[in-house]
Amino acid sequence: MSTPESDVLAPPNNPATALFNILKVVVLDNPDSAVMETWSRTLDAQLATPDFVRKHTEVVRLMDSVIVVLNGDAELSESFLEYVPQWYDAVVCRSGWQDRGSNMVSADALKQLRSLGMTIGRTSPRVWDDESRARLEDAFEKWSLVLNTELPPDLAQDIRARLVHLRWLMDNVGTFGVGPITNTVSGLVASGSQAMTRSTASVKVKIGAAIGAVFVFLGQSHQAVDDVAGILEGTNQIVREIEQLAEPQKALPPGHPQIEAGSSGDSASDTSAATDG
Repeated sequence: MSTPESDVLAPPNNPATALFNILKVVVLDNPDSAVMETWSRTLDAQLATPDFVRKHTEVVRLMDSVIVVLNGDAELSESFLEYVPQWYDAVVCRSGWQDRGSNMVSADALKQLRSLGMTIGRTSPRVWDDESRARLEDAFEKWSLVLNTELPPDLAQDIRARLVHLRWLMDNVGTFGVGPITNTVSGLVASGSQAMTRSTASVKVKIGAAIGAVFVFLGQSHQAVDDVAGILEGTNQIVREIEQLAEPQKALPPGHPQIEAGSSGDSASDTSAATDG
């Protein structure tokens, strides 16, 4: 994708900006070209190939992420929700892949998308720099170690698929931005939490380290967090809590009175009182 040097150095930090950068090339920069040709150049993939489908699907996910943001903010929704159908038409090319870029969406609607991206970027900024990349590489390595343990097959397959997608997103961060990466690593936390409930103690240690590395990356990639040591402290507590939840419930020691459902702990004394009466 042909993008300004600043975009290469600083990938989009929110889905609206990432979507605008893509549609800008298709619509504004190449208004008289057939969109099938411009989309292929923009995504660096030939139309009707698996690579194109994969990349274009990620663009559709960006559109979905924009909708999620708008639905979660009444003020943004009031200002921008009316433009969603036009943005969507430009993404899915409802008028046809042979049509010209200028017919996909109005320039004014794209300006509104750019404005939305600028607003989101100021209120929820994500950064992608050497430090955040290094933190993510560390998380990636720790999750790869988890795959070398005895995991249940279904969870191993899920984590492996997420890691493959994560590496692909890292390679394409200049196009799709930081948002899809943070969403994917957040999904790893959910998968890891499930794996903890079904793993041995030694495996839990590796999963805990991998989850911790994810939290450190998520904190490091956000401009509002400056104290990585504080992130680590909070992460360690979260991992400890997850490990406690994963521990099997201990059986009561022999001789301990078992309380059946619907009864109270004073049932024995109640019976005794009734007998005495």
